[in-house]
Amino acid sequence: MAKRNTVMRRFAVWCTLILCSVALTVSAQDAKKKGGRPGGRQRDGQQQGGGARQRRWDPARMQEMMLKRIKGRLEVNDEEWQAIEPMMKDVFAKRSAQGMGRRGMRRRPGRDQENQEPAEGAALKKVLDDEKSTPEAIQAALTAYRAIQAKQELELKDAQKKLLAVLTARQEAKLVMMGILK
Repeated sequence: MAKRNTVMRRFAVWCTLILCSVALTVSAQDAKKKGGRPGGRQRDGQQQGGGARQRRWDPARMQEMMLKRIKGRLEVNDEEWQAIEPMMKDVFAKRSAQGMGRRGMRRRPGRDQENQEPAEGAALKKVLDDEKSTPEAIQAALTAYRAIQAKQELELKDAQKKLLAVLTARQEAKLVMMGILK
């Protein structure tokens, strides 16, 4: 009798698992037909009737979403935000340019021309790709690359300094905690 109960319990568990997997599959297929995500949720700002084009990563949209969240966290009104937003965008642009120097060797295909690595990064990559490059050529390209990185770092610090000039101590602390300022 105990063996029969164990078999029946296992059977019930397997039936439940199968029914759950079928339900999830049907739900996912239904959501895919509607262009949404499983569970009926839509991505922020995405309309139904989706497709691959709507799911592409859009840096401008991403930045706008980030700025909207930052505005909420800083608890500023529209007038204050008009003074802060251009400086935030400048800081983001400088950080992006500086980061592109670091990631320039691993550039993803299909990126805009403005987001490509600096010429010094391309020159260093070209020298490194050439097996016949002399140590002097590598050192010269590396020095030029480091110089552009230093320039970008100074530009970022200047943009952050300008932003700090319009922030309250509380807003500054919040941006430091978010990793936007040091």
